[in-house]
Formats: sequence, structure tokens, C-alpha cells
Amino acid sequence: MTMAQSSADEMMTLITAGANARDAAVAAMAASRAGKFAQAEKRLKLVAGFVQQAQDAHNHLLTLEARGELPQVKLLLVHAENYLTNATTMQAVATEFQAVYQRLAAANI
Repeated sequence: MTMAQSSADEMMTLITAGANARDAAVAAMAASRAGKFAQAEKRLKLVAGFVQQAQDAHNHLLTLEARGELPQVKLLLVHAENYLTNATTMQAVATEFQAVYQRLAAANI
């Protein structure tokens, strides 16, 4: 496998893991809204795993770039980093929604 192919694979891992994290975060918020807090918590754990997978791929790409081994930056990399950013944002939002919905449920609101 060439360095370019390896980099492209890492970028696709970043995109896929980011998308999976976003989708799991949306599912966690829906579960929280429905009062299914245990299900929401399971989804949030999935989010964390997907975000970690995306961050690992991103860190590997950054290491390659620092070594001068990453082929020139391509639109695919920019797209991949966008997915990571969205995933981490959705992780934070879903976690906050979980806390808010739990407080509302405890207050019978």
C-alpha cells in the first residue's frame, strides 16, 4: 500500500467515524427527549468511541504531515476534518441535552 493510499484510508476512517459519531449523538438526543436515559447513555458511549476513532486517524495524519510524509493537502482531508469537528460538537451538545432532559424529568417537567 502506498503512503498516498494509506493517507486516503485514514481520511475515509475520519469521515466514517465522524459521521457515525454524529448519527449516534442525534440518536442519543432523541432517546433523552423520549426519557429513555439508559438508551441515551449507551448512544453517548458509542459517540465517544467513534470520536476517539476519528481523533486517532486525525492524529496519525497530523504525525505524517509533521514528518513531511503526507502528500499535499487535498479537499478530502478538509472534508474529513469537517466531520471530526461536527462529531465533537455533536458529542458536547448531546451530552448537555442528556443532562437537561434528566433534570426536567427529575422535576416532573
